[in-house]
Amino acid sequence: MTSVEYVTPTFYTPFDYTLKDALNLGNVEWRRPFIEKYMDTGFPKWKRLNLSEFFVKPLKPYKGEPFSGSVLYKKSVKSFNDDTFNDMMNRDFNGSHLKFTLMSKAFFNTGFFVEISGEGEFLAKYDLNENPTTVENSLVVVKKGAKATIVREVKGNGKLNVGTTLFLIEKGAKLEFFNILMAPSTPLMVDSNLYILKENADVEVYDIILGGEKVASHHRFELTEHGAKSRLTSAYFENGKERADLQYELIHEAPKTYGKIIGNGVINDESYMVFRGLTNIKREAFDANAEESGYTLVLSPNARADAIPSLRVRNHSVSAKHSASTGSLDDDKLYYMMSRGLSKRMAMQLIVEGMFNPIIDIIPVDDVKRDVKDELSSKI
Repeated sequence: MTSVEYVTPTFYTPFDYTLKDALNLGNVEWRRPFIEKYMDTGFPKWKRLNLSEFFVKPLKPYKGEPFSGSVLYKKSVKSFNDDTFNDMMNRDFNGSHLKFTLMSKAFFNTGFFVEISGEGEFLAKYDLNENPTTVENSLVVVKKGAKATIVREVKGNGKLNVGTTLFLIEKGAKLEFFNILMAPSTPLMVDSNLYILKENADVEVYDIILGGEKVASHHRFELTEHGAKSRLTSAYFENGKERADLQYELIHEAPKTYGKIIGNGVINDESYMVFRGLTNIKREAFDANAEESGYTLVLSPNARADAIPSLRVRNHSVSAKHSASTGSLDDDKLYYMMSRGLSKRMAMQLIVEGMFNPIIDIIPVDDVKRDVKDELSSKI
């Protein structure tokens, strides 16, 4: 039996980025082949996000210094001249959509390129108030046996945020990544992340979505060698008329690999959220173990959540399972809390915060932790 892949319809706009827009961003010769591909590619017509037109926003070099931490980083592609960098940057990865991953490569105005040996921490804090159009192109290499913690925070009221980050996690290396998007008034946020895991590599990702009028978040884990492990925990809160399309992929290509996706969140008002989990276990992936689960708390009868779990298994010697559910506030639980003196609003707030606190508590940067708590409180 042959599976048929759905092809997203596309559209073109006469008001698109061109070579002229890249001239003041530097590295034009490196960008040039990606610019040509970009201009030949249409924008996705996303029904779920209600995206059918696109107006480009002015591109300027990023203002300020968003990076800090204990590891060295490079901001210019001219700083790299090695096979690993070129192989990763030219890898076939569409992310949320090819148009936006090409936008990251062709028109990035920020991004970080880090190689971590030993143990290191890195923080990227993007301010959309100061930089309303932020296009990021980043690469992280965690060397053999190394341990890395990376926190990326995007916040503020911007016009456009597009980011693509590629991760290479070598043999026995460990990565912990906190990916935090909270820009409720930003019209469009598109985030694409690719993880290449080598032998016994271990990756833990926390994807925290707290706003953006239209958000597309994509994480793809390629478990390419024996014993690779990946876990992703997603936490989201959509309200007003916000829309989010969250897509998470586990690609098991080798024996004894393990992948887990957990998605828990809240939708309110007239918001709409799509949670898509894809597990693909290849023929060679004997004894692979894969799990998907999701739960959405619905606070309004006008809010909507769609869960689309998918399994593709080509090896019988594996364990693979998925589940997805939605629910409303438990009236008995609310009544019990209100009988103890809490108002309905306070009781609801405690219930919602209880879903997020396990992730918030382990964010390793105190001011980022405060930012997440404040944004969550404002949405409640």
